[in-house]
Amino acid sequence: MSYAVIYPKTRIARELYKDVPKIANNEFVWEPDGAEEIWYEVSLNLAAVEDMARKAAGNYGQVSKAGPLRVRVLKRERFA
Repeated sequence: MSYAVIYPKTRIARELYKDVPKIANNEFVWEPDGAEEIWYEVSLNLAAVEDMARKAAGNYGQVSKAGPLRVRVLKRERFA
């Protein structure tokens, strides 16, 4: 499958959490463990998008849902 990159280098930040044993009843709780930045690219399979358009044009709702979208993580880096 051939994909066309539509967003070449995009970035998002997300919180990181870690499991910490809770002493009271031996359960795990999530505690903050910093944050990281993630760089990624978004690509589309253009042939699949064209196929989706054909399917949408041929059905009553005029909508087609499928998976021609691809997101690939390029780099991860923790905040200092």
